[in-house]
Amino acid sequence: MPFTLSEGLALSIFADQTEENLIESGVEYSIVHRDWRSISQLQAYEVAYSYEQDGITKYVKQVAVLRTRTVFLITFTALDALAEQYLTDVDQSIETFM
Repeated sequence: MPFTLSEGLALSIFADQTEENLIESGVEYSIVHRDWRSISQLQAYEVAYSYEQDGITKYVKQVAVLRTRTVFLITFTALDALAEQYLTDVDQSIETFM
């Protein structure tokens, strides 16, 4: 779902908001990766984290992509134990986003 990019709002703000939501929820989490990336010559910011809920650890990768003043948030969620086997396919799918 697209979000309109307000003037002066950086893509990294979505990662900041994600982390704030995790803190407020009280779940135990760990940031795996957080950095800028380029997707088909578009600006993008990626945050990957794992969290535990009800004894189950999940892995989440979120990529915010800026396209024509609109931010698209791409999210991948999987059980932590299974995430690694799907990450290559997920990254290839994200790279084709236009």
